[in-house]
Amino acid sequence: MLMDIKEKLEAEMARTGYSQYELAKLSTVPQPTIQRILSGETIDPKSLTVKKLSHALDVSSSVLLDDAGISESKASYEMGLTPDAIDLAKRYMKLPRQSQQKIIDYLSFIESANT
Repeated sequence: MLMDIKEKLEAEMARTGYSQYELAKLSTVPQPTIQRILSGETIDPKSLTVKKLSHALDVSSSVLLDDAGISESKASYEMGLTPDAIDLAKRYMKLPRQSQQKIIDYLSFIESANT
């Protein structure tokens, strides 16, 4: 089941333990804006709002928007992405930036060792 931005924001706030007030303070997004997203009143927030929220939550904007923008569509298969690769990309996009960088560094190490 796909989650909408309300559910994704709720999940990320639960993960971090941030209240609406704390998230507003960290993101500089007004608390009433966050409340409107969480109530479902706002279903398509501005991209700048999503960017600020995701930065404060230490996740990629795509985590809040659309499962990393990666779907199991015909285009994904045409690009050579297997279902496992799509799943891996989705999981990677849900990681904090620091963890993403560790994965990139590790992949670079493996590539250099194999050349």
